Amino acid sequence: MHLEGTLKTVTYHNAQNAFSVLRFEVPGESGTVTVTGSFPELQPGETVRLEGEWSSHPKFGRQFAATHCEPVIPSGGAGLVAYLASGLFKGIGKTTATRLVELFGEQTLVVLDRHPEALKGAIKGFTGKRLEAFLESWKAMRESRETLLFLYGHQITGSVAMRLWRQYGLATIDTIQRNPYILCEEVWGIGFTRADDIARKLGIPRDSHGRLQAGLFYALEKASHEGHTFLPKPRLLEVTVELLRIGNDDDVYDRLILCLEGLLADGQLLAHADGIWLPALFRAEDAVSRFVREALVAKPKKHKGPAPEELLAEFATTKGLQYSAEQSAGICAALRQTGRHIALCNGLQGIDDTFQGSQPLADNPKDHAQHDEA
Repeated sequence: MHLEGTLKTVTYHNAQNAFSVLRFEVPGESGTVTVTGSFPELQPGETVRLEGEWSSHPKFGRQFAATHCEPVIPSGGAGLVAYLASGLFKGIGKTTATRLVELFGEQTLVVLDRHPEALKGAIKGFTGKRLEAFLESWKAMRESRETLLFLYGHQITGSVAMRLWRQYGLATIDTIQRNPYILCEEVWGIGFTRADDIARKLGIPRDSHGRLQAGLFYALEKASHEGHTFLPKPRLLEVTVELLRIGNDDDVYDRLILCLEGLLADGQLLAHADGIWLPALFRAEDAVSRFVREALVAKPKKHKGPAPEELLAEFATTKGLQYSAEQSAGICAALRQTGRHIALCNGLQGIDDTFQGSQPLADNPKDHAQHDEA
Protein backbone atom coordinates (compact mmCIF):
# COMPACT_ATOMS: atom_id res chain seq x y z
CA MET A 1 0.00 0.00 0.00
CA HIS A 2 1.20 3.52 -0.79
CA LEU A 3 0.91 6.70 1.22
CA GLU A 4 2.13 10.21 0.48
CA GLY A 5 2.38 12.96 3.01
CA THR A 6 4.33 15.88 4.44
CA LEU A 7 6.35 15.38 7.60
CA LYS A 8 4.88 17.33 10.51
CA THR A 9 7.00 16.20 13.48
CA VAL A 10 9.76 13.73 14.32
CA THR A 11 8.61 11.94 17.46
CA TYR A 12 11.61 9.62 17.66
CA HIS A 13 14.72 8.83 15.61
CA ASN A 14 17.45 6.34 16.53
CA ALA A 15 20.72 7.41 14.89
CA GLN A 16 22.20 3.92 15.29
CA ASN A 17 19.60 1.78 13.51
CA ALA A 18 17.53 4.60 11.92
CA PHE A 19 14.24 3.40 13.43
CA SER A 20 11.89 6.37 13.52
CA VAL A 21 8.45 7.35 14.66
CA LEU A 22 7.14 10.20 12.51
CA ARG A 23 3.91 12.11 12.18
CA PHE A 24 2.74 13.02 8.69
CA GLU A 25 -0.01 15.18 7.29
CA VAL A 26 -1.71 13.01 4.68
CA PRO A 27 -4.48 14.21 2.35
CA GLY A 28 -7.75 12.48 3.20
CA GLU A 29 -6.70 11.61 6.74
CA SER A 30 -8.05 13.50 9.75
CA GLY A 31 -5.28 14.78 11.98
CA THR A 32 -1.74 13.47 11.61
CA VAL A 33 -0.75 9.90 10.72
CA THR A 34 1.85 8.03 12.76
CA VAL A 35 4.46 6.32 10.55
CA THR A 36 7.15 3.90 11.77
CA GLY A 37 10.15 2.49 9.91
CA SER A 38 13.80 3.11 9.04
CA PHE A 39 14.45 6.62 7.74
CA PRO A 40 17.40 8.99 7.35
CA GLU A 41 17.12 12.23 9.30
CA LEU A 42 14.09 13.87 7.71
CA GLN A 43 13.09 17.44 8.43
CA PRO A 44 9.57 18.77 9.00
CA GLY A 45 8.19 20.05 5.71
CA GLU A 46 9.62 17.25 3.57
CA THR A 47 7.16 15.30 1.44
CA VAL A 48 7.74 11.56 1.19
CA ARG A 49 6.02 8.73 -0.70
CA LEU A 50 5.77 5.64 1.52
CA GLU A 51 5.15 1.98 0.87
CA GLY A 52 4.02 -0.35 3.65
CA GLU A 53 0.99 -1.59 5.58
CA TRP A 54 -1.43 -0.25 8.14
CA SER A 55 -1.18 -1.82 11.59
CA SER A 56 -2.68 -1.33 15.02
CA HIS A 57 -0.42 -0.92 18.05
CA PRO A 58 -2.02 -2.09 21.32
CA LYS A 59 -0.92 1.11 23.08
CA PHE A 60 -0.48 3.75 20.38
CA GLY A 61 -3.26 2.71 18.01
CA ARG A 62 -3.37 2.97 14.22
CA GLN A 63 0.02 3.31 12.52
CA PHE A 64 1.52 2.96 9.07
CA ALA A 65 4.54 0.61 9.05
CA ALA A 66 6.72 1.81 6.16
CA THR A 67 9.04 -0.60 4.34
CA HIS A 68 10.12 1.74 1.54
CA CYS A 69 10.26 5.49 1.04
CA GLU A 70 11.25 7.98 -1.62
CA PRO A 71 11.38 11.77 -1.67
CA VAL A 72 8.69 13.82 -3.35
CA ILE A 73 9.83 17.33 -4.11
CA PRO A 74 6.87 19.75 -4.38
CA SER A 75 6.87 21.49 -7.75
CA GLY A 76 5.45 24.80 -6.54
CA GLY A 77 3.13 26.63 -4.21
CA ALA A 78 3.06 26.42 -0.43
CA GLY A 79 4.54 22.92 -0.47
CA LEU A 80 7.74 24.04 -2.18
CA VAL A 81 8.01 27.10 0.05
CA ALA A 82 7.77 24.88 3.13
CA TYR A 83 10.36 22.49 1.68
CA LEU A 84 12.88 25.21 0.87
CA ALA A 85 12.39 26.83 4.30
CA SER A 86 12.41 23.52 6.20
CA GLY A 87 15.96 23.96 7.47
CA LEU A 88 17.47 21.47 5.05
CA PHE A 89 19.17 24.23 3.09
CA LYS A 90 21.55 26.91 4.26
CA GLY A 91 20.98 30.60 3.57
CA ILE A 92 17.24 30.55 2.97
CA GLY A 93 14.23 31.18 5.20
CA LYS A 94 10.49 31.38 4.66
CA THR A 95 10.51 34.95 3.33
CA THR A 96 13.20 34.29 0.72
CA ALA A 97 11.64 30.92 -0.20
CA THR A 98 8.29 32.63 -0.77
CA ARG A 99 9.86 35.28 -3.03
CA LEU A 100 11.77 32.61 -4.93
CA VAL A 101 8.66 30.54 -5.66
CA GLU A 102 6.61 33.62 -6.54
CA LEU A 103 9.30 34.68 -9.02
CA PHE A 104 9.86 31.39 -10.82
CA GLY A 105 6.60 29.55 -10.11
CA GLU A 106 6.43 25.97 -11.39
CA GLN A 107 9.85 26.41 -13.00
CA THR A 108 11.55 26.91 -9.63
CA LEU A 109 13.00 23.39 -9.48
CA VAL A 110 14.18 23.60 -13.10
CA VAL A 111 15.96 26.85 -12.31
CA LEU A 112 17.58 25.45 -9.15
CA ASP A 113 18.75 22.25 -10.84
CA ARG A 114 19.69 23.46 -14.33
CA HIS A 115 19.99 27.24 -14.33
CA PRO A 116 21.17 28.35 -10.87
CA GLU A 117 22.88 31.36 -12.46
CA ALA A 118 19.39 32.85 -12.91
CA LEU A 119 19.23 33.43 -9.16
CA LYS A 120 22.02 36.00 -9.15
CA GLY A 121 20.50 39.38 -8.45
CA ALA A 122 16.96 38.01 -8.78
CA ILE A 123 16.02 38.52 -5.13
CA LYS A 124 17.26 41.40 -3.00
CA GLY A 125 19.57 40.22 -0.22
CA PHE A 126 19.83 36.71 -1.66
CA THR A 127 23.33 37.16 -3.05
CA GLY A 128 27.01 36.49 -2.44
CA LYS A 129 27.99 33.92 0.13
CA ARG A 130 24.38 33.41 1.22
CA LEU A 131 23.30 32.40 -2.28
CA GLU A 132 26.43 30.30 -2.72
CA ALA A 133 25.77 28.42 0.54
CA PHE A 134 22.18 27.77 -0.50
CA LEU A 135 23.11 26.41 -3.93
CA GLU A 136 25.83 24.15 -2.49
CA SER A 137 23.49 22.70 0.14
CA TRP A 138 20.70 22.33 -2.44
CA LYS A 139 22.94 20.31 -4.75
CA ALA A 140 24.35 18.13 -1.96
CA MET A 141 20.94 17.48 -0.40
CA ARG A 142 19.21 16.60 -3.67
CA GLU A 143 21.98 14.14 -4.51
CA SER A 144 22.34 12.48 -1.13
CA ARG A 145 18.67 12.45 -0.06
CA GLU A 146 17.50 10.34 -2.99
CA THR A 147 20.36 7.89 -2.46
CA LEU A 148 19.88 7.58 1.29
CA LEU A 149 16.14 7.07 0.97
CA PHE A 150 16.80 4.34 -1.59
CA LEU A 151 19.24 2.62 0.78
CA TYR A 152 17.02 3.02 3.83
CA GLY A 153 14.15 1.60 1.83
CA HIS A 154 16.18 -1.59 1.52
CA GLN A 155 17.07 -1.61 5.23
CA ILE A 156 20.62 -0.42 4.58
CA THR A 157 20.86 2.21 7.27
CA GLY A 158 23.12 4.27 9.52
CA SER A 159 26.88 4.07 9.05
CA VAL A 160 26.58 1.40 6.33
CA ALA A 161 24.41 3.68 4.20
CA MET A 162 26.81 6.59 4.68
CA ARG A 163 29.79 4.38 3.85
CA LEU A 164 28.16 3.41 0.53
CA TRP A 165 27.32 7.03 -0.22
CA ARG A 166 30.91 8.12 0.47
CA GLN A 167 32.28 5.31 -1.68
CA TYR A 168 29.97 5.52 -4.71
CA GLY A 169 28.43 9.00 -4.43
CA LEU A 170 25.98 9.74 -7.24
CA ALA A 171 26.57 6.27 -8.71
CA THR A 172 25.33 4.46 -5.57
CA ILE A 173 21.80 3.69 -6.76
CA ASP A 174 22.91 2.73 -10.27
CA THR A 175 25.72 0.52 -8.92
CA ILE A 176 23.40 -1.41 -6.59
CA GLN A 177 20.62 -1.71 -9.14
CA ARG A 178 23.05 -3.19 -11.68
CA ASN A 179 24.64 -5.63 -9.24
CA PRO A 180 23.37 -5.67 -5.64
CA TYR A 181 25.70 -8.58 -4.89
CA ILE A 182 28.59 -6.13 -4.81
CA LEU A 183 27.32 -5.38 -1.30
CA CYS A 184 28.51 -8.83 -0.18
CA GLU A 185 32.05 -8.02 -1.25
CA GLU A 186 32.41 -4.43 -0.14
CA VAL A 187 30.16 -3.91 2.88
CA TRP A 188 30.78 -5.82 6.08
CA GLY A 189 27.52 -6.96 7.64
CA ILE A 190 25.64 -7.46 4.38
CA GLY A 191 25.83 -11.12 3.47
CA PHE A 192 24.56 -13.02 0.47
CA THR A 193 21.07 -13.63 1.86
CA ARG A 194 20.43 -9.93 2.42
CA ALA A 195 21.90 -8.92 -0.93
CA ASP A 196 19.83 -11.64 -2.62
CA ASP A 197 16.68 -10.23 -1.04
CA ILE A 198 17.54 -6.76 -2.34
CA ALA A 199 18.20 -8.23 -5.79
CA ARG A 200 14.82 -9.95 -5.78
CA LYS A 201 13.05 -6.68 -4.92
CA LEU A 202 14.95 -4.94 -7.73
CA GLY A 203 13.91 -7.61 -10.22
CA ILE A 204 17.38 -9.07 -10.81
CA PRO A 205 17.01 -12.44 -12.63
CA ARG A 206 17.74 -15.50 -10.48
CA ASP A 207 20.22 -16.72 -13.10
CA SER A 208 22.06 -13.41 -13.54
CA HIS A 209 25.84 -13.45 -13.82
CA GLY A 210 26.22 -11.43 -10.62
CA ARG A 211 24.03 -13.87 -8.65
CA LEU A 212 25.86 -16.95 -9.96
CA GLN A 213 29.22 -15.39 -9.12
CA ALA A 214 28.10 -14.34 -5.65
CA GLY A 215 26.65 -17.81 -5.09
CA LEU A 216 30.06 -19.42 -5.60
CA PHE A 217 31.61 -17.14 -2.98
CA TYR A 218 28.70 -17.79 -0.64
CA ALA A 219 29.09 -21.56 -0.99
CA LEU A 220 32.79 -21.38 -0.06
CA GLU A 221 32.15 -19.00 2.84
CA LYS A 222 29.37 -21.22 4.17
CA ALA A 223 31.68 -24.23 3.90
CA SER A 224 34.37 -22.36 5.85
CA HIS A 225 31.91 -21.84 8.71
CA GLU A 226 31.50 -25.62 8.76
CA GLY A 227 35.27 -26.15 9.04
CA HIS A 228 36.23 -26.61 5.37
CA THR A 229 38.96 -24.44 3.93
CA PHE A 230 38.16 -25.51 0.36
CA LEU A 231 35.69 -27.55 -1.70
CA PRO A 232 36.40 -29.89 -4.61
CA LYS A 233 35.13 -28.35 -7.83
CA PRO A 234 32.22 -30.80 -8.35
CA ARG A 235 31.08 -30.31 -4.75
CA LEU A 236 31.37 -26.52 -5.02
CA LEU A 237 29.14 -26.51 -8.09
CA GLU A 238 26.68 -28.88 -6.43
CA VAL A 239 26.43 -26.77 -3.26
CA THR A 240 26.06 -23.55 -5.26
CA VAL A 241 23.20 -25.01 -7.30
CA GLU A 242 21.47 -26.01 -4.05
CA LEU A 243 21.98 -22.62 -2.39
CA LEU A 244 20.80 -20.67 -5.43
CA ARG A 245 17.89 -23.06 -6.02
CA ILE A 246 18.44 -23.03 -9.79
CA GLY A 247 17.34 -26.62 -10.34
CA ASN A 248 18.47 -28.80 -13.24
CA ASP A 249 18.75 -26.10 -15.89
CA ASP A 250 21.70 -27.17 -18.06
CA ASP A 251 22.11 -23.71 -19.57
CA VAL A 252 22.38 -22.07 -16.14
CA TYR A 253 24.77 -24.81 -14.96
CA ASP A 254 27.03 -24.18 -17.97
CA ARG A 255 27.05 -20.45 -17.18
CA LEU A 256 27.85 -21.25 -13.55
CA ILE A 257 30.93 -23.16 -14.73
CA LEU A 258 31.94 -20.19 -16.90
CA CYS A 259 31.54 -17.91 -13.87
CA LEU A 260 33.84 -20.16 -11.85
CA GLU A 261 36.44 -20.25 -14.62
CA GLY A 262 36.32 -16.46 -14.83
CA LEU A 263 36.86 -16.07 -11.07
CA LEU A 264 39.80 -18.47 -11.23
CA ALA A 265 41.31 -16.64 -14.20
CA ASP A 266 40.98 -13.30 -12.36
CA GLY A 267 42.54 -14.70 -9.21
CA GLN A 268 39.41 -14.02 -7.14
CA LEU A 269 39.35 -17.76 -6.38
CA LEU A 270 42.25 -20.22 -6.37
CA ALA A 271 42.51 -23.81 -7.62
CA HIS A 272 44.95 -26.04 -5.75
CA ALA A 273 45.19 -29.75 -4.98
CA ASP A 274 41.85 -30.62 -6.60
CA GLY A 275 40.09 -27.94 -4.56
CA ILE A 276 38.72 -24.43 -5.03
CA TRP A 277 39.80 -21.97 -2.36
CA LEU A 278 39.03 -18.49 -1.16
CA PRO A 279 42.45 -16.77 -1.45
CA ALA A 280 42.52 -15.65 2.19
CA LEU A 281 41.88 -19.19 3.45
CA PHE A 282 44.48 -20.62 1.10
CA ARG A 283 47.09 -18.19 2.40
CA ALA A 284 46.14 -18.97 6.01
CA GLU A 285 46.31 -22.74 5.48
CA ASP A 286 49.61 -22.42 3.63
CA ALA A 287 51.08 -20.33 6.46
CA VAL A 288 49.96 -22.89 9.07
CA SER A 289 51.40 -25.81 7.11
CA ARG A 290 54.75 -24.02 6.72
CA PHE A 291 54.81 -23.26 10.43
CA VAL A 292 54.10 -26.90 11.31
CA ARG A 293 56.81 -28.17 8.96
CA GLU A 294 59.36 -25.78 10.44
CA ALA A 295 58.36 -26.64 14.00
CA LEU A 296 58.63 -30.39 13.41
CA VAL A 297 62.22 -30.18 12.13
CA ALA A 298 63.36 -27.69 14.79
CA LYS A 299 65.46 -28.93 17.69
CA PRO A 300 63.22 -29.74 20.70
CA LYS A 301 63.59 -27.57 23.79
CA LYS A 302 64.34 -29.19 27.09
CA HIS A 303 61.45 -28.97 29.52
CA LYS A 304 62.17 -26.91 32.62
CA GLY A 305 60.13 -25.97 35.63
CA PRO A 306 57.30 -27.68 37.53
CA ALA A 307 55.60 -30.75 36.14
CA PRO A 308 52.51 -30.08 33.98
CA GLU A 309 50.31 -31.73 36.63
CA GLU A 310 51.48 -29.19 39.20
CA LEU A 311 50.90 -26.26 36.88
CA LEU A 312 47.43 -27.47 35.97
CA ALA A 313 46.47 -28.08 39.60
CA GLU A 314 47.61 -24.57 40.54
CA PHE A 315 45.73 -23.07 37.61
CA ALA A 316 42.53 -25.01 38.43
CA THR A 317 42.67 -23.90 42.05
CA THR A 318 43.25 -20.27 41.13
CA LYS A 319 40.37 -20.25 38.65
CA GLY A 320 38.03 -22.42 40.67
CA LEU A 321 37.91 -25.12 37.97
CA GLN A 322 37.60 -28.88 38.12
CA TYR A 323 38.86 -31.10 35.31
CA SER A 324 37.97 -34.73 34.72
CA ALA A 325 40.81 -37.26 34.58
CA GLU A 326 40.54 -37.38 30.79
CA GLN A 327 40.65 -33.61 30.46
CA SER A 328 43.66 -33.33 32.80
CA ALA A 329 45.52 -36.02 30.88
CA GLY A 330 44.90 -34.25 27.56
CA ILE A 331 46.03 -30.86 28.82
CA CYS A 332 49.16 -32.25 30.50
CA ALA A 333 50.06 -34.19 27.35
CA ALA A 334 49.81 -30.96 25.37
CA LEU A 335 52.00 -29.12 27.87
CA ARG A 336 54.68 -31.82 27.67
CA GLN A 337 54.71 -31.55 23.88
CA THR A 338 55.54 -27.85 23.93
CA GLY A 339 59.20 -28.79 24.06
CA ARG A 340 58.74 -29.77 20.42
CA HIS A 341 57.40 -26.29 19.64
CA ILE A 342 53.94 -27.48 18.69
CA ALA A 343 51.05 -29.47 20.15
CA LEU A 344 47.88 -30.39 18.28
CA CYS A 345 44.98 -30.67 20.68
CA ASN A 346 41.56 -32.02 19.73
CA GLY A 347 38.45 -31.20 21.75
CA LEU A 348 37.56 -33.22 24.82
CA GLN A 349 34.03 -33.95 25.87
CA GLY A 350 32.44 -31.12 27.83
CA ILE A 351 35.07 -28.47 27.14
CA ASP A 352 36.05 -26.56 24.02
CA ASP A 353 39.42 -26.73 22.31
CA THR A 354 40.54 -23.17 22.99
CA PHE A 355 39.61 -23.30 26.67
CA GLN A 356 41.30 -26.61 27.41
CA GLY A 357 44.52 -25.93 25.55
CA SER A 358 45.26 -22.25 25.75
CA GLN A 359 43.76 -21.08 29.01
CA PRO A 360 46.28 -22.67 31.37
CA LEU A 361 49.12 -21.26 29.29
CA ALA A 362 47.62 -17.84 28.72
CA ASP A 363 46.39 -17.22 32.24
CA ASN A 364 49.37 -18.50 34.27
CA PRO A 365 52.28 -16.00 33.97
CA LYS A 366 54.90 -18.58 34.89
CA ASP A 367 53.95 -20.71 31.91
CA HIS A 368 54.95 -18.03 29.43
CA ALA A 369 58.55 -18.36 30.45
CA GLN A 370 58.56 -22.13 30.44
CA HIS A 371 56.36 -23.18 27.50
CA ASP A 372 55.86 -22.24 23.90
CA GLU A 373 52.26 -21.74 22.72
CA ALA A 374 51.30 -23.20 19.38
